[in-house]
Amino acid sequence: MNLYNFTRFEYRSVHQSHETTSTPRLRNRTGAEVPFTQAKAWKPQTWYGLGDVEYFYRLDDQYLERYRIRGGVGYILNPTWRAEFIYHAEYTGANGVQKAYTNNIWRLNIKLSLARRGQRMSVLPDFDE
Repeated sequence: MNLYNFTRFEYRSVHQSHETTSTPRLRNRTGAEVPFTQAKAWKPQTWYGLGDVEYFYRLDDQYLERYRIRGGVGYILNPTWRAEFIYHAEYTGANGVQKAYTNNIWRLNIKLSLARRGQRMSVLPDFDE
């Protein structure tokens, strides 16, 4: 099982209709990847499941802007290539308002893992899209 946490700071600047808006926010995604078979876990031609929760916290107005719940399946083609099919359910709302279900996101990720020079790929690295 791979457990992970990705935390990042974003400063978004959007220019639209001669107006500029800026939004500083903190994103935190915590999740897990679990192989469907223990006998050949993380080997080529095997499947795994993945799931996580991601929170978007606005630093300027200090409130939880949105969160996403994600689940999907992945397939390891070989030590270099993986494919993942993922569904996100998104919940959003204004400051002080309960979050409401607002969006579906379907994603197909194709991941390429490259070994460092002079090293062989023996274990798939843990990385994000």
